[in-house]
Amino acid sequence: MKRKLRIPLAAALLSAAAAGTSLAGVSVPVQTNISLQTEVTAVQAETAPVLTNESSGSQTAETTVTQAESPAPVQTGWVQENGQWKYYWDDGTMARSAWIQEGEDTWYFINDDGTMRTGWLQNGEDWYFFDSSGVMQTRAIRVEDRVYYMDYDGTLLVGSRSVNGIRYKFTENGCTGQMPYTSKMFHSDGTPFTEAERQNLSWNSPS
Repeated sequence: MKRKLRIPLAAALLSAAAAGTSLAGVSVPVQTNISLQTEVTAVQAETAPVLTNESSGSQTAETTVTQAESPAPVQTGWVQENGQWKYYWDDGTMARSAWIQEGEDTWYFINDDGTMRTGWLQNGEDWYFFDSSGVMQTRAIRVEDRVYYMDYDGTLLVGSRSVNGIRYKFTENGCTGQMPYTSKMFHSDGTPFTEAERQNLSWNSPS
């Protein structure tokens, strides 16, 4: 006994179309270049806004680039602030109550508030003198109307010392008796004497 196979109409039509025949008197045209389209839906990340160029009708994507700000450079060494000289270490911190050495024998002193020292300084039991540029003075110096002797380490010397081949006696208040000549002449704040002041100086023992 033969069994009839039921073939769905759509499948039969496709089969007939492929063979170029007809099914039950239904003409099925043969089509070439049949393509299948697959609609792909893509989920896209948020993009930059699209701008339309009105003159050309073209579209361009606006891209905004944010550049990270560079950190401010670290201040090091000598820096003048509000007319005062200050010194900053290599890590950018300001020096306070510190000695600064430049070269072999040039010394500066920084005050508690960070400013460069000028004039007289008492550090412990020792006295030092700095000119207006902050440089520590050594050997014989004249401050106002007295001559003092600052040792090689900058400390005020009390005792006898030879200056220009002549021996003098020095105290905390300067030289006693006839004062030795020195080209280092300052006011008490460290500013040097002017040329006019130098010409009118007396080197006799101060009264």
